[in-house]
Amino acid sequence: MASLLRRLNTFYNASFTRRPMLTLCITNASLGIVSDLLAQSITYVDYKRSVKSHPSSSPDLEGMLPERLQERNELKPRPPQFDPWRTARFAVYGFCIAPVVGKWFQFLDRRFPLPAAAVAGKVVASPKSAIVATIRRVVCI
Repeated sequence: MASLLRRLNTFYNASFTRRPMLTLCITNASLGIVSDLLAQSITYVDYKRSVKSHPSSSPDLEGMLPERLQERNELKPRPPQFDPWRTARFAVYGFCIAPVVGKWFQFLDRRFPLPAAAVAGKVVASPKSAIVATIRRVVCI
């Protein structure tokens, strides 16, 4: 498993060195696909749990509507279905917005550089200076 991750990291770094913007676009689109698949899966699991815990059609409407309306199928929540077009929209949006976001972060890196120790991942001698630099970077002071 570690060797697979190492090879994937090597491939990504080589690809990013050769074509940074295309790599960023593909990565962003992939993350959009994964996040939407996860969101749709969570929605489906949540629906299944709510159906098991509330077998009636709609517990919020019970007692408020006449009995014949409560039995109608239109009032029952429909199970969520996988929406491939939604996933495709997330992928296209991620692919298209990646160059803009990439340029924005390049601008932020040039305009508000982080201290060298923070970039290298070393422990900063003064945590206060690192916090101030981070706040300046986020707030754009």
